[in-house]
Amino acid sequence: MAAAIIAVVAEDPSGLSVAEVAQRAGISRQTFYKQFTSLEAAVAVTQQRVVTDLGRRIAEDLASGPPPTDGLERLLRIFEASFEIFAADPATLRFTSFYDFSFRVHRMSAADREEHPLAPPADGEGGMHDLLRAGQLDGSIDPSLPVETTWRALSTSMLGVIQRLQIQDDWTDGRDRAARETYAAMIAVWKRTLASS
Repeated sequence: MAAAIIAVVAEDPSGLSVAEVAQRAGISRQTFYKQFTSLEAAVAVTQQRVVTDLGRRIAEDLASGPPPTDGLERLLRIFEASFEIFAADPATLRFTSFYDFSFRVHRMSAADREEHPLAPPADGEGGMHDLLRAGQLDGSIDPSLPVETTWRALSTSMLGVIQRLQIQDDWTDGRDRAARETYAAMIAVWKRTLASS
């Protein structure tokens, strides 16, 4: 069902319904409702699975290369891994963007949002806050940077660029050389901004 939900949203979010998801998943509406109380619950569980899977894939990517030398390198490699994952799977990025910016806000009730809180960031550690603090403690990230503001600016800009490159077609197809160069430029900017002087 998660694959069906992601596929429907990636193609046309306005077509998201229990009937469409059930048809795509090859199940009946009755079977759908045996597993989920509502479409909102099914979409929220799908988002939680996506975030969990993203965290696993990032951890695998980090483990496949040389270990990061410090907190700054680890933080930036997480964003680089995220770009590679979403470049290979733009449908999942379309789904997560739809969930975060549209579905959760406009289709879920306050009770649904409380029952299905936003999943934690998929960074494989205790969150971006902890990664920033670790870099400040090891001297690789400027200790004068306020953690909360820096985290918001970093994650908003880096995730925003991923979304723009993968979702909007006016810049790039999201998987080409221009996309990689644009993302590498953002990594370089943040490396200079975060680094201790």
